[in-house]
Amino acid sequence: ATYVELEEKTTHDTVVVFNTHPDFAEDNDEELILARKEELKVLADKAAQMLAAGKKVIVFGDLNSDRSRQSGREALAPLDAILKNAIDLTGEDYGYTFNGYDIDTHEKLDYFYLSEGIRVEELKKLDKTYDGVFPSDHFPIYMKIKLG
Repeated sequence: ATYVELEEKTTHDTVVVFNTHPDFAEDNDEELILARKEELKVLADKAAQMLAAGKKVIVFGDLNSDRSRQSGREALAPLDAILKNAIDLTGEDYGYTFNGYDIDTHEKLDYFYLSEGIRVEELKKLDKTYDGVFPSDHFPIYMKIKLG
């Protein structure tokens, strides 16, 4: 994971933004499933430290964890325990995010997690193709937020 601490000039509120992309694991690869769970647990622990210091937190990225799978739910559990999923905050479910360059592939692997004090003003998937070609194996997700 990478992160940056940003300070709002007038209020001096600090928001810490984490971006991560843990290991992908097939359902039968117990070693990589465990690695992904541990990676997200370490990230959640670091985010919890930032929250305890009075900072706002955003975590986002390709978390390679589909909630339709037990291993995905278990991997996301540490983040679910301390932050809110942007979909839950808005009620706007942008659907699957991984396309694998194939219209028949449907997995939700990309997430935004936010702490209290961050409001989501807009959340949507950008699912445009160009002459039938996907720009990436994941759809970009757009989120507009407001601190406060």
